[in-house]
Amino acid sequence: MKPLLKKMIMKWFGLVEADETMKQLLAQDLHTGEQLLDSLGTAVIMFDQTGVMTYQNTAMKQLINIPTGEVVLLASLRSRFSRSEDYERLEALFRKMNEAVGQTDGHLKAVHIIDRLGHVRILNIGVKCILVQGQPVTYITAMDVTSEHTYQWLKDLVIKLNNMLICSEPLQNLLDQLIETLVEKLDYVDVGTIMLKDDKGILSIKSTVGYAPEIKELFKLPYEKSFYYRFKDPDEHSPVIINDIDEIEDQFAIKIPVNLSGNRIESVLSSPIIIDGDFIGLLNLDATRKNAFSEFDLEMIRFISEQVTLILSALRYLEKTIHLSYHDQLTGLYNRWYLDEYSKTGFEVCLRSNQPFLLFSADLDGLKKVNDQYGHALGDQYILVMSQLLKKAFRETDILMRVGGDEFIGIIYHSEADEVSKRLMGLSDHLAHRMEVLGVEDVGCGLSFGIAEFPLESREFATLLILADRRMYEKKSKNTFQIRE
Repeated sequence: MKPLLKKMIMKWFGLVEADETMKQLLAQDLHTGEQLLDSLGTAVIMFDQTGVMTYQNTAMKQLINIPTGEVVLLASLRSRFSRSEDYERLEALFRKMNEAVGQTDGHLKAVHIIDRLGHVRILNIGVKCILVQGQPVTYITAMDVTSEHTYQWLKDLVIKLNNMLICSEPLQNLLDQLIETLVEKLDYVDVGTIMLKDDKGILSIKSTVGYAPEIKELFKLPYEKSFYYRFKDPDEHSPVIINDIDEIEDQFAIKIPVNLSGNRIESVLSSPIIIDGDFIGLLNLDATRKNAFSEFDLEMIRFISEQVTLILSALRYLEKTIHLSYHDQLTGLYNRWYLDEYSKTGFEVCLRSNQPFLLFSADLDGLKKVNDQYGHALGDQYILVMSQLLKKAFRETDILMRVGGDEFIGIIYHSEADEVSKRLMGLSDHLAHRMEVLGVEDVGCGLSFGIAEFPLESREFATLLILADRRMYEKKSKNTFQIRE
């Protein structure tokens, strides 16, 4: 093919002013012109003055495929189609083409149709009339811009999700936004779900559109029983298409749920979510008709899954960063940074609700002697034993912090002072025993502590800290484990 001629014809069907040389070529050599048209991705169809279809290129055949010589009168075409949806598809396309003929500029943009394979296509339709071998001919072009439109809104979606991430939106909001947009933008998709895998390998639905809300609690699926696991390539993490559930449903013991409209799922597009080489979940798009998905959809969902992976990776990194910033690396308890944050935010909640709590300040006895006589490794072990005993002695809802080398602070809810004091005294005895087992003797291992009560003793957080510290140091100096009355 001559590059210049192809460039000319592409320019012409791009709905700009026709080149005079191109007009002459079509007028003098229709065969050459049709060869050029057949090489294009743009769909082209040609009619004479009586409405008889005289030519359609390969791209147009993929859309509608009207037999050559057919008079394109919609009323006479209905009998040629055994399925009503085939006729309705053709009728919709020609209705749009007729609209384009009526446009003053001869074109219609972003027309949605379903092609002969059942896939949604977005077309820019244009009309031109020229003389071909002395006869007036109407050319109608249908340029497929599906991928351009899809990737534009996908790009907008990715930007929106990243903005939500930057603004620290919860993960649930990001997943809901993703699924809602996919189901809204993809006409042929009826249901969308994101499923994440837990530590036991069970997939559960975290976000869905098209299913009843209660399915999140009811639907649990072992990864090995998922469509994706059964049909994936064993050597790579690639999306899969199942365009006819009937062909494979008998291989599964699970019942496939219906959507909110009560319609059965017929086609599934499933893509894995992979982070650092590990499978963590699935992104599924489902349709209630067969053969809903194409190769283009594979590329699209692969792109979407990559974006989900990036978002989840960023959230993991953010959560890890936040965790490290608020937790002591040796013990896993909260640290001084968290204490500062609690004094500004958590304490304000208690003030507003008048929620009582006990604040204890505790100090390890003899840590310096352990470090000096037995080494810092056993000193670290001393601290670890203390943290382990604290976690066992109190609830997960209580707040335990290591705020210095041998200093610990606790915020204890729904407890009496005498009860907390007994727990800490018992903890001190266990601590001394555990260190003896490790070979640490004659250094006075144990725990000194002091307790302050909110709101009974003060409504100022700093004052509570001072009271608890003072009582702890008084007891430490007297080497006793009693609360100051």
